[in-house]
Amino acid sequence: MSRMRKKAGILLCVFIAAIAVCFVLTQNFLTGEEERVYVSMEEASLPVVYVNSMGREMNPLRGYVQEMDQTAADSLTILPEDRVLSVRIAGYGGSVTGIRYEIRSLDQEQLVERTALSSWEMGEDGVRASLPIQNLIARDEAYELCLIAGLDDGREARYYTRILWSSDGRAQEMVDLAVDFSAKTFDYEQARELTTYLEPDPAADNSSLGHVTLQSDFDQITWGGMNVQPAGDKQVTLRQLDGIMGNVELKYPVLDGVGNTYEVTENFTMKWDAQRVYMMSYDRTMDQVFSGDTDLISGKRILLGIAADPEITVKKSENERYTAFVVNRDLWQFDRGDKDHDASLMKLFSFRSGDQTDLRDNFDGHDIRILDVDDSGNVSFLVCGYMNRGIHEGMVGAACYSYSQEENTLEERFFFPTSQSYEELAIDLDRLAKLGGNGMFYVYLEGSVYAVDLNSNEYLVVARGLKEGTYAVSGDQSRLAWQDGSEPYGAETVHVMNLETGVGQDIHGEPGELVKVL
Repeated sequence: MSRMRKKAGILLCVFIAAIAVCFVLTQNFLTGEEERVYVSMEEASLPVVYVNSMGREMNPLRGYVQEMDQTAADSLTILPEDRVLSVRIAGYGGSVTGIRYEIRSLDQEQLVERTALSSWEMGEDGVRASLPIQNLIARDEAYELCLIAGLDDGREARYYTRILWSSDGRAQEMVDLAVDFSAKTFDYEQARELTTYLEPDPAADNSSLGHVTLQSDFDQITWGGMNVQPAGDKQVTLRQLDGIMGNVELKYPVLDGVGNTYEVTENFTMKWDAQRVYMMSYDRTMDQVFSGDTDLISGKRILLGIAADPEITVKKSENERYTAFVVNRDLWQFDRGDKDHDASLMKLFSFRSGDQTDLRDNFDGHDIRILDVDDSGNVSFLVCGYMNRGIHEGMVGAACYSYSQEENTLEERFFFPTSQSYEELAIDLDRLAKLGGNGMFYVYLEGSVYAVDLNSNEYLVVARGLKEGTYAVSGDQSRLAWQDGSEPYGAETVHVMNLETGVGQDIHGEPGELVKVL
């Protein structure tokens, strides 16, 4: 027993002495009652950039206020033959003070061009500019373009896309087919022209409009008889073009006859040959924006409407009175009530505003993860990914919030930024994002495990340099084990920590033996 206590004491000392060198917290992560930060969600203010490519305005680019890695360039822009790329900077209430752009190789090793514009045009629909890309890029080779816009509030917004200088018309045909296919699904008669692409499968699930494919029946393709129409412009994005294969995505909201809003994403994978463009796959997802109306509560059931994924994130308090759940990136709390209170629904967090067609408010590059719901109705949760609005607008990272039922307030506990994409960050948080019973929050980020003390507002590194095969996390994320060094088969010690209590121990082999986390 004394040996175990000694080991635990040694590990605890190491744990306390560790210093975070890769983990950045905002200044509002401070101690003291008077320094609490209560959330007030300002309207989205960063502009959106659209590129003019292949005869249409497309590839809407969201703004970042931090430098991002190459994964932020998740669209592909086909340059015109003269390489002069026209862009529109839209949705900003102030003025643009400067525009410049940088072109790099996709591996970020080579800076190809850096140019500052001397002039641009200001109109009612935003700022229009032309990027005179020089003859320094090779044909049919993709590069990263970063457009930097200086704003009159002192910020710089960065916009990323990949560019390709090619005279091949296959991308144009693919984009045109995707736009035409999407439009015809809203007209039953015109949709008959789409049957040549359909591959109806009797085994396909035609019970929901949440997910529709080429294997769905014709009624599903044409919205199952629902009276829905697009609301606002469709956002067209060319995602990939690899040889004869291409991928195009359309995003837009639709409204039904009774005022419900649905978010729709259409994804097309196509193959080109000299005769025609072939549809290889088509996936349409449809998610209803949950309104929270009281008539959606039916006894102990809540009617969420159409959803692409039937699985939702849910967490209950121990007394089962309060249930927090995430639907379509909105966090709700259901109070089933008691003898003195009726059942009720409350939205605790959302980036949405009243305009369901605003691209910035409704951008889907983030997620909400519920950490804890207590018997008083207080909720702790993470918002991770791209921050659409608020004080961290234009950043990618994770913000931890606490909702107080008694005070009806939302407090930000901490925020950490990352240059990773939302998808990469989500993978890290899947590995570990745990609120322990000791008031510590543990998170895996880019090969290290960090701990944030929500009581003292201190943070530290638990383990660093972690690689696949050198660590393991239990299924409920309550236990973490990792071994010394970066070699999967060369460790003499395995460290084990109970993340609920913060207590750890070391495991050693016999003299001359090595140990490994399984």
